[in-house]
Amino acid sequence: MDTQELKKKYPDLVVSKSEFPVVYSASDLMSKLKEAYGINAINRIIHMEHSGRNVTLYLSVEYGSFISQLAPGSSVIMTGADIEFNPEWKDKVWEISYGPAMMCGEWVVWLKDFSGAYSCQYLKLEL
Repeated sequence: MDTQELKKKYPDLVVSKSEFPVVYSASDLMSKLKEAYGINAINRIIHMEHSGRNVTLYLSVEYGSFISQLAPGSSVIMTGADIEFNPEWKDKVWEISYGPAMMCGEWVVWLKDFSGAYSCQYLKLEL
């Protein structure tokens, strides 16, 4: 994860490094973090890396506020590289069908009529 690029996008970025007493799976880590800090704090995770007992969290209150607005039925626009490969998706409004959920260390949602999950980092809310 490129911390400098994330700092440009999220000026309130905080990087937190922790060592746990035992090795946890990603889902167990999320459960432990939810228990300790609550769902509002968990939404602030932009990205999570873990290796053995070591965990690095990239957090932003601004990003957490955005994630809390994503829910099934919400409308979003893609801003990632997919729109370069599929120009017909530029400015297309997508409906969230499921999520957000943590997958592979980042928040994703499922979009109606889109195959697979899509990273929340590359979405913009359509108001």
